[in-house]
Amino acid sequence: MASLHAYYQNVRGLRSTTHEFYRNVAINNYDLISLTETWLLDGIFDAELFDDRYCVWRRDRDLNRTKQSRGGGVLIAVSKNIVAVDKPEWRSLAEDVWVSLTLSCPRSKRYIKLNICTVYLCKENMGASFSDHVINFCNTLESLISPNPNDKFLIIGDFNMSSIFWSNTHTGLEACGVKGEHVQYLLKL
Repeated sequence: MASLHAYYQNVRGLRSTTHEFYRNVAINNYDLISLTETWLLDGIFDAELFDDRYCVWRRDRDLNRTKQSRGGGVLIAVSKNIVAVDKPEWRSLAEDVWVSLTLSCPRSKRYIKLNICTVYLCKENMGASFSDHVINFCNTLESLISPNPNDKFLIIGDFNMSSIFWSNTHTGLEACGVKGEHVQYLLKL
């Protein structure tokens, strides 16, 4: 099996800590770095956060759409030693970013396709359309997993919302739904 050294953190804002974050990245050697609540804006560049060992994909919060002054944002950084492709067409209405990795398995001499999503779902920043965003995200997952049965999927993110519940089913599927609504989606994870 291929190994992947990954790091995830809800950073709750990188705007004022870019130098410290850059230094911490430079002294480590992760294959994958996944961040939520980056609070980044267009004026902050990837090179302020990561050295040239990484390809960076991010989705900053749309402050005009959300009417927020700060918050949100997701990011995935992948070592340039790994074949990685951005998948913007897979993005949902939620704050999510998708990257597809091709990992080599030396023992079996095969390759694994690992699709990684970093997502931030937050009711406060989605307002009345929150359940629509959650349902859209679940539909996006379902539409991607079904036609790619041999691919692996890793969903990383911030799901700490009181109005959502997640539970495993006996079939190995993950069910998500919005409390108080008669909606449930099954996802092959």
